Amino acid sequence: MKTEAITKQVFLSHVRKDKAIAKALAKELQRQGFKVWSDQSISPGADWSEEITKALNESDSMIAILNQHSFSSSYVRNELQHAFFDDRYKNRLLPVLISPTSDADFVRLPWVLTKMTFLKITEQQSTENIAKTIVKKFIALLKKQEDQQ
Repeated sequence: MKTEAITKQVFLSHVRKDKAIAKALAKELQRQGFKVWSDQSISPGADWSEEITKALNESDSMIAILNQHSFSSSYVRNELQHAFFDDRYKNRLLPVLISPTSDADFVRLPWVLTKMTFLKITEQQSTENIAKTIVKKFIALLKKQEDQQ
């Protein structure tokens, strides 16, 4: 599979708490041939807002790693808002809901995300297995979108 044909760059959105999962996910996406942007790419001293805006404009797909704390982050909210309103991200956004225990943690999910294809994961597996599960679902989402064109 030529990943460049289905997406030019994947933007990873997450809060600090999910840094280990985001790092494993970036590694797995790159192993599968995807170009990935995450906040790990921001150099010390750089303007975060400027770097994130540039990356959002250079990306055309997003995986948002979400937990019960994510919606308190203005960065995550702004990144999701960008993806919702930029046509390049249409059908190329995969919200990944990560909970330490149960579905009870997902009740705070914004209504718009409940209308999308999303993935629920409990943290009862290794970060590497979580990353592989997310990448598999993400590839299926992109292929489905490509087939509909």
